[in-house]
Amino acid sequence: MNLLNHHEKKRRIFEFDESIRSFGWYHVERHWSGSPYRWSGPHIESIVVLEVPRSEPLSLDVIVVGAMDQKALNSVKVFGDGRLLESVVTGHEFGWKLSMVVPARESGSHRELELSFKVLATLKPSVVKNEPDDRLLGIAVMKFEFEPISAQ
Repeated sequence: MNLLNHHEKKRRIFEFDESIRSFGWYHVERHWSGSPYRWSGPHIESIVVLEVPRSEPLSLDVIVVGAMDQKALNSVKVFGDGRLLESVVTGHEFGWKLSMVVPARESGSHRELELSFKVLATLKPSVVKNEPDDRLLGIAVMKFEFEPISAQ
Protein backbone atom coordinates (compact mmCIF):
# COMPACT_ATOMS: atom_id res chain seq x y z
CA MET A 1 0.00 0.00 0.00
CA ASN A 2 1.43 3.32 -1.00
CA LEU A 3 0.18 5.81 1.58
CA LEU A 4 1.01 9.28 0.31
CA ASN A 5 2.04 11.91 2.84
CA HIS A 6 0.42 15.30 2.45
CA HIS A 7 0.74 18.66 4.14
CA GLU A 8 -2.61 18.02 5.78
CA LYS A 9 -2.06 15.17 8.23
CA LYS A 10 -5.70 14.14 8.49
CA ARG A 11 -6.04 13.50 4.74
CA ARG A 12 -5.18 9.91 3.73
CA ILE A 13 -4.66 8.80 0.16
CA PHE A 14 -4.32 5.15 -0.81
CA GLU A 15 -3.05 4.33 -4.30
CA PHE A 16 -4.61 1.09 -5.53
CA ASP A 17 -1.57 -1.15 -5.73
CA GLU A 18 -1.14 -4.87 -4.96
CA SER A 19 -0.67 -4.33 -1.22
CA ILE A 20 -4.28 -3.25 -0.63
CA ARG A 21 -6.41 -6.19 0.48
CA SER A 22 -8.93 -6.72 -2.29
CA PHE A 23 -11.19 -9.29 -3.92
CA GLY A 24 -12.63 -9.27 -7.44
CA TRP A 25 -10.06 -6.94 -9.05
CA TYR A 26 -7.56 -7.60 -11.82
CA HIS A 27 -3.81 -7.11 -11.39
CA VAL A 28 -2.29 -3.64 -11.18
CA GLU A 29 -1.79 -1.70 -14.40
CA ARG A 30 -0.05 1.67 -14.83
CA HIS A 31 -1.85 4.84 -15.85
CA TRP A 32 -0.08 7.23 -18.24
CA SER A 33 0.58 9.42 -15.16
CA GLY A 34 2.58 6.56 -13.60
CA SER A 35 0.02 5.82 -10.87
CA PRO A 36 -1.29 2.29 -10.37
CA TYR A 37 -4.91 1.37 -11.04
CA ARG A 38 -6.99 -1.81 -11.14
CA TRP A 39 -10.04 -2.90 -13.11
CA SER A 40 -13.00 -4.44 -11.32
CA GLY A 41 -14.17 -7.80 -12.61
CA PRO A 42 -14.84 -10.39 -13.80
CA HIS A 43 -17.82 -10.43 -11.41
CA ILE A 44 -20.14 -7.46 -10.82
CA GLU A 45 -18.99 -7.02 -7.20
CA SER A 46 -15.44 -6.07 -6.18
CA ILE A 47 -14.20 -5.38 -2.64
CA VAL A 48 -11.34 -3.45 -1.02
CA VAL A 49 -10.46 -3.34 2.69
CA LEU A 50 -8.71 -0.24 4.00
CA GLU A 51 -7.45 0.84 7.43
CA VAL A 52 -8.81 4.32 8.21
CA PRO A 53 -9.86 6.15 11.41
CA ARG A 54 -13.54 5.43 12.06
CA SER A 55 -14.32 7.65 15.07
CA GLU A 56 -15.87 10.43 12.91
CA PRO A 57 -17.54 10.67 9.48
CA LEU A 58 -15.15 10.71 6.52
CA SER A 59 -15.42 12.24 3.10
CA LEU A 60 -14.28 9.69 0.50
CA ASP A 61 -13.31 10.42 -3.09
CA VAL A 62 -12.68 7.41 -5.33
CA ILE A 63 -10.70 8.32 -8.45
CA VAL A 64 -11.95 6.30 -11.42
CA VAL A 65 -9.75 6.29 -14.54
CA GLY A 66 -11.81 4.00 -16.75
CA ALA A 67 -15.27 2.58 -17.31
CA MET A 68 -16.41 0.17 -19.97
CA ASP A 69 -19.18 2.61 -20.86
CA GLN A 70 -21.12 5.49 -19.33
CA LYS A 71 -23.83 3.08 -18.18
CA ALA A 72 -21.28 1.11 -16.14
CA LEU A 73 -20.01 4.29 -14.50
CA ASN A 74 -23.49 5.61 -13.73
CA SER A 75 -24.60 2.24 -12.35
CA VAL A 76 -21.83 1.92 -9.74
CA LYS A 77 -23.12 1.39 -6.24
CA VAL A 78 -20.67 1.68 -3.37
CA PHE A 79 -21.27 0.01 -0.02
CA GLY A 80 -19.28 0.75 3.16
CA ASP A 81 -19.39 -2.14 5.63
CA GLY A 82 -22.54 -3.37 3.87
CA ARG A 83 -24.35 -0.01 3.97
CA LEU A 84 -25.14 1.79 0.69
CA LEU A 85 -23.17 5.03 0.43
CA GLU A 86 -24.82 7.73 -1.65
CA SER A 87 -22.27 8.86 -4.23
CA VAL A 88 -21.99 11.76 -6.66
CA VAL A 89 -20.03 11.42 -9.92
CA THR A 90 -18.06 14.44 -11.14
CA GLY A 91 -15.27 14.95 -13.63
CA HIS A 92 -11.61 14.64 -12.63
CA GLU A 93 -8.36 15.30 -14.50
CA PHE A 94 -7.83 11.52 -14.90
CA GLY A 95 -11.47 10.57 -15.51
CA TRP A 96 -14.12 10.76 -12.79
CA LYS A 97 -14.47 11.15 -9.07
CA LEU A 98 -17.05 9.28 -6.98
CA SER A 99 -17.63 11.36 -3.83
CA MET A 100 -19.42 10.08 -0.75
CA VAL A 101 -19.52 10.19 3.05
CA VAL A 102 -18.50 7.21 5.17
CA PRO A 103 -20.31 7.30 8.53
CA ALA A 104 -18.40 6.93 11.77
CA ARG A 105 -18.35 3.45 13.21
CA GLU A 106 -20.32 3.27 16.44
CA SER A 107 -17.56 1.49 18.34
CA GLY A 108 -15.09 4.12 17.11
CA SER A 109 -12.07 1.91 17.70
CA HIS A 110 -12.34 -0.43 14.73
CA ARG A 111 -10.36 1.02 11.81
CA GLU A 112 -11.09 -1.47 9.03
CA LEU A 113 -13.45 -0.33 6.27
CA GLU A 114 -14.78 -2.76 3.68
CA LEU A 115 -15.82 -1.01 0.47
CA SER A 116 -17.86 -2.99 -2.03
CA PHE A 117 -18.29 -1.73 -5.61
CA LYS A 118 -21.16 -3.14 -7.66
CA VAL A 119 -21.82 -2.51 -11.36
CA LEU A 120 -24.83 -3.68 -13.38
CA ALA A 121 -22.63 -5.74 -15.69
CA THR A 122 -19.03 -6.37 -16.67
CA LEU A 123 -18.18 -6.14 -20.35
CA LYS A 124 -15.39 -7.27 -22.69
CA PRO A 125 -13.35 -4.50 -24.37
CA SER A 126 -13.07 -6.84 -27.39
CA VAL A 127 -16.83 -6.53 -27.85
CA VAL A 128 -17.53 -2.96 -26.67
CA LYS A 129 -14.46 -1.13 -27.97
CA ASN A 130 -13.04 -3.55 -30.56
CA GLU A 131 -9.86 -3.92 -28.46
CA PRO A 132 -7.89 -7.19 -28.09
CA ASP A 133 -8.91 -7.74 -24.45
CA ASP A 134 -11.31 -10.53 -23.49
CA ARG A 135 -11.47 -9.78 -19.76
CA LEU A 136 -14.83 -8.90 -18.22
CA LEU A 137 -14.34 -5.37 -16.87
CA GLY A 138 -16.38 -2.84 -14.89
CA ILE A 139 -14.55 0.27 -13.66
CA ALA A 140 -10.85 1.10 -13.22
CA VAL A 141 -9.98 2.64 -9.84
CA MET A 142 -6.74 4.56 -9.21
CA LYS A 143 -6.98 5.77 -5.62
CA PHE A 144 -9.04 6.35 -2.50
CA GLU A 145 -8.86 9.77 -0.79
CA PHE A 146 -10.19 10.11 2.77
CA GLU A 147 -10.59 13.21 4.90
CA PRO A 148 -12.49 13.75 8.15
CA ILE A 149 -15.60 15.88 7.55
CA SER A 150 -14.45 18.15 10.42
CA ALA A 151 -11.19 18.98 8.56
CA GLN A 152 -12.93 20.35 5.48
